[in-house]
Amino acid sequence: MWVFDRRRIEMMEVVNKAVRGAVEFEKANDLERGRLRELTSPDKWSPPSTGMFKLNSDAAIFKNQQVGLGGIVRDCEGDVLLATCLRIEGSKDAEVAEALSTRHCLQVAVDAGLRNLIVEVDCLKLFNHLSNRKFDPSSFGIIVQDILCIASHCSSISFSHVRRKGNCVAHNLAQLSSSMDGLRVWIEEVPTEVLSSVMADIQVI
Repeated sequence: MWVFDRRRIEMMEVVNKAVRGAVEFEKANDLERGRLRELTSPDKWSPPSTGMFKLNSDAAIFKNQQVGLGGIVRDCEGDVLLATCLRIEGSKDAEVAEALSTRHCLQVAVDAGLRNLIVEVDCLKLFNHLSNRKFDPSSFGIIVQDILCIASHCSSISFSHVRRKGNCVAHNLAQLSSSMDGLRVWIEEVPTEVLSSVMADIQVI
């Protein structure tokens, strides 16, 4: 600008413009990567490899200022190791509710002694933050940080994304929490209300 227009620009103005451009570029890339990931993500449940256990979690938002958390852990044969659901008070947005459910289910799994886990969610934002090990100073970011802290106690852990259709059992458990009081954990079984969804997943293996 000085050479061609004889107009001086303050250095901080240049720096700020460069930073804004870099942030916008990164956001655009994240959005595009998210779209590609969503297109390529499976729409049905698939079993983990031998020696690993897959944890699926989901959340349900109820009209009475309550949130349902639900999750299930299965092995390479599709057999259930544990299932859980919990209803909590408070109004949450969908992404925070999803993160709360994953934190709850992962803690239950770790407390049960499961240390080789694939954590699968249908919330793309949550998957991106967990797989990139990134969090920000927000309610959502703090919960992500908690999840990663719990994950550090695992021998082997990875994160995967599945479309909502492939996360039916966890979703049904989250919905089921509306009729349950307090924390529920089932070991090597599931409540009858979600048994048909579990069997449907096994049939596609």
